[in-house]
Amino acid sequence: VSSSNWCDESAVVGVPPLALRPPPKTGWSDNTVRVLETEDFVEQGYGYHVFAFWSSRYTWLADGGDDPDNTIVRKLNRHETEVFHIKKVTPNDPQYIGSDFHFSCGREVRQFRAQPNAVYITLKNQHKRAGAIFVFVPRVNIEKVVKVKVNGDHGLFSVVGSAPHTQRNSSPRVAGRILRIPVIIKADGSPHDGQIQVDF
Repeated sequence: VSSSNWCDESAVVGVPPLALRPPPKTGWSDNTVRVLETEDFVEQGYGYHVFAFWSSRYTWLADGGDDPDNTIVRKLNRHETEVFHIKKVTPNDPQYIGSDFHFSCGREVRQFRAQPNAVYITLKNQHKRAGAIFVFVPRVNIEKVVKVKVNGDHGLFSVVGSAPHTQRNSSPRVAGRILRIPVIIKADGSPHDGQIQVDF
């Protein structure tokens, strides 16, 4: 989702809740205008990962139906645009959230392979660049458990968010953490260039 401020001064810009909903189960019919009801959409789940590409900010968004308070709202400078990458949370599986390499938050990935307690990511490495990737790991206590390798060597990470493990009518608890992992792509042909391993 792209959100833009076309005004000549700063403004708070929101994404309409309907724009964040998945398509209705029955699809969009041709030549038919009707009011969409909640049951038209897939059942609610564990919320959404929301990654703002230009600002590299992560937030978690609950499944909120058409609640206007449960949407993406940002203050944008005049003529500023933000691109939001939105992905449904899978609370038991690791996920690639995005990066500051490419606005698609995925085009930079050559391979993403998850195992029960590890994730292997290979980024495209034809060009030199430096940035960070963001990965969700389904683990709460990570400081002493998570190990990261970048380009075959010990890597660093920081925790930039959490995703609750909650559904309607249940008390919230944390499903996992969002890690920010700095990566330098050397584009020198070395065998581990652009490879990231996260053990959790």
